[in-house]
Amino acid sequence: MLECVVRVYNITPGNNEALLNRCRRLHDYSAFIAEIDKNLSSGMELEDALHKAIDICIENDILADILVKSKSEVYRMLLTKYDEKEFIQITYQEGLEKGLEKGREEERRRINQLYKLLLEQERMDDIKKAIHDKAFQEELLEKFHL
Repeated sequence: MLECVVRVYNITPGNNEALLNRCRRLHDYSAFIAEIDKNLSSGMELEDALHKAIDICIENDILADILVKSKSEVYRMLLTKYDEKEFIQITYQEGLEKGLEKGREEERRRINQLYKLLLEQERMDDIKKAIHDKAFQEELLEKFHL
């Protein structure tokens, strides 16, 4: 099994300035995306916002080497629409599934701990009753502070 841990940084203007100042490319990328966002916020259509942002960045030497050389490729790539609602829904669903699994694991741990304590006290009748009677099971869990 492989576990990947990723640290995410907010690189929008005004955030993590020390990081942006250490890497010109990252700084310029942040400025480019900010220009697109500004254009979109002013009411421009996506295509127009991208064209204008690309032109402004080239004029101001922001990612100019990439934008001049690969302008149409960058434009097409950015036109691939990012669906924020779908991303939020998928992220929510994944989090919900992880949370439910974590809750199930915790509940199994509590129940197993309860049955272990009852076995140690040779309370087989209580175990049998708890298996079939959820209210009694909850009562025992509370009694044993589990």
